[in-house]
Amino acid sequence: MESAPPSTPHSPQCSAWCSRFFVQALAIEGASLALSIGLGIWITSIADQSHERQRLLDELRAAQEKLSALDRDAGMTSERERLAREIHDTIAQDLTGIVMLSQRAQRELATGGGASETLGLLEESARTARAETRALVASSAPVALSTGGIADALRRLGERFERETGVTVTVTVDLGAIDRDSEVVLLRCAQEGLSNVRKHARASAVSRTAWTNAGAVGVRIADDGDGFDPETAGDGFGLAGMRDRLALVGGTLDVSSSPAGTVLTATLPAEVHA
Repeated sequence: MESAPPSTPHSPQCSAWCSRFFVQALAIEGASLALSIGLGIWITSIADQSHERQRLLDELRAAQEKLSALDRDAGMTSERERLAREIHDTIAQDLTGIVMLSQRAQRELATGGGASETLGLLEESARTARAETRALVASSAPVALSTGGIADALRRLGERFERETGVTVTVTVDLGAIDRDSEVVLLRCAQEGLSNVRKHARASAVSRTAWTNAGAVGVRIADDGDGFDPETAGDGFGLAGMRDRLALVGGTLDVSSSPAGTVLTATLPAEVHA
């Protein structure tokens, strides 16, 4: 029996095996190349995403720093405006009263009259200004509200104004128990209204009414002075400051004036407690 001849490099069996080996090697190389390319693309994508995230983080930090700076600036501006309102509504008005009382005392002394009452009012005004200054520095409640509520504060304010100016002041209070913030706003508006009467109105009588109505509270200051044109009023801090203060709590200021007198009405929403 004859045996099969051995395979030679040029035999059909060797050629088929070599072809299969070449195809398998080519497939493996192709798969390796594809995997390498895919892995490279994936790594590059991760690197790009990492750089993009870092860029976004840097931008976010920069934006946060800018916002923090803006918040600090806004806070400082808001605090300056608050202090300006408080100083104008308290200390500046007390100092105005002190100046006018000093002038009154000088006139009384020049005419040979007694000035003891006026000097007593001067001392009282100075003590009030000092107390208001201390309260402002300590950021505590207004001095006028430290004893009693808004009703007592408005009555005391009217009595003091009448003694200092000789202008008749009528105070009517029809308020329920309201929150302290609303009391402060009403008191400041009443103080500013009387300050305007003192400085500009040349009035002989003033009436002040504080009221509560359907979830709102307000104070109305009416005088029988000379009146003015609200459209051409000066750029002083008074009315503008009242409007700004009221706007912060959602309130409004209405001003009507004629040669027969002026009426200021400050209204704000407030929680009324039973």
